[in-house]
Amino acid sequence: MTHATKAIYKWLIADTVRVGSITSSSESRQAPLYTEQDHLSTFPRIEALDFYQRMSISGVNVTALPAGHVLGAAMYVVEIAGLKILFTGDYSREDDRHLVSASVPQNVGQIDLLITESTFGTAAFPPRQQRETEMMRIITGILDRGGRVLMPVFALGTAQELLLILDEYWQKHAKYQKVPIYYASNLARKCMAVYQTYIGAMNDNIKRLFRERLAEAEASGISGEAAKAGPWDFKYVRSLKSLDRFEDLGPCVMLATPGMMQNGASRELLERWAPDPKNGVVVTGYSVEGTMASALLNEPEDINAVMTKGANATQPGRRPASEREQIRIPRRCTVNEVSLIAHVDGTQNREFVEEVGASVVVCDTPRFKGQSN
Repeated sequence: MTHATKAIYKWLIADTVRVGSITSSSESRQAPLYTEQDHLSTFPRIEALDFYQRMSISGVNVTALPAGHVLGAAMYVVEIAGLKILFTGDYSREDDRHLVSASVPQNVGQIDLLITESTFGTAAFPPRQQRETEMMRIITGILDRGGRVLMPVFALGTAQELLLILDEYWQKHAKYQKVPIYYASNLARKCMAVYQTYIGAMNDNIKRLFRERLAEAEASGISGEAAKAGPWDFKYVRSLKSLDRFEDLGPCVMLATPGMMQNGASRELLERWAPDPKNGVVVTGYSVEGTMASALLNEPEDINAVMTKGANATQPGRRPASEREQIRIPRRCTVNEVSLIAHVDGTQNREFVEEVGASVVVCDTPRFKGQSN
């Protein structure tokens, strides 16, 4: 894996162990697949490499190339016994604000086998700028009517991109600068240190912002930690360690995990804000079938309460709070979907496949309903 992935892996797997332990003890009553000690024991086995670096392991040559999905994500050219395989995993070819987008491998010779994602099947997305403009129109519309914006996100990738988009928009529009932007994710907060460290693994936009901030600090005679402020030191974004510290007093934009809204901060805020028609949910990521994120896109009349406690969940004619799975909360908030997920769409994937020109192509099963390979 790449060095940035190794740094993120530390936090990501630890969080998976924690969530898995909670789920196992409270729901399935099954032992977690692996423990914290299992996780720690993997570190000595990791071989870290840079983008474009070619590494030989037991006669197998591996070259890492940018995949553009999240920080550190790589596609690999694997050479074994005279066969050249390109394995993409999840990848993106869009230019965004922080990632180096995926490109067709150069100077590696003919690819014999291409194994690629096809998450969105044959679906085609509108242009990136059009989607960003639509998302900001929806967000500002909710704020203008005095509402709160809930944006359920994954801790890595889209969350950081959204923070850059929002902070940039706030800088250009003084009208909204008194409206706070929050992100409620301990994992995202921990991983932000990794993003601040691996500026060199990001695109030219981030490197430009880093140079500008450094020049501004030098020109102002700023020294110490303040002089190190970079692209990830936001002016209008605040990190929330816990919702217990959140003063829910007016319009705001809240990025919260988990992205599927099955539990956690995003689900707690959904249950709190759903009854008010001034509020709105903006879904920007992929929604797995069977999750609250997916169900919400159908704009149900009410939702199941899983995080609401005590009297807050009790309504006339409802079951007691001890049977929360039966308690329903009215959904009056608006729900919108604007995809900013870092995956190729059908058109981009087809163009990539054609450019690579491999003799054999294997696509994974698309997870976008209604689409096929």
